[in-house]
Amino acid sequence: MMLVDFRISDLVFGGILIGKMWFIGTVILKRKVPKFVPTWERFLLLYCGKR
Repeated sequence: MMLVDFRISDLVFGGILIGKMWFIGTVILKRKVPKFVPTWERFLLLYCGKR
């Protein structure tokens, strides 16, 4: 049971880590290459930036 719990928590931690890396990567990519950003993502970025 402990091994299963460890695997689940490890998956959750890994998912959070990948999510943070993906978010940081997309933010850097959006700053460097604004032309490739889809309109809805640009709107989302502006909306999140204003709040």
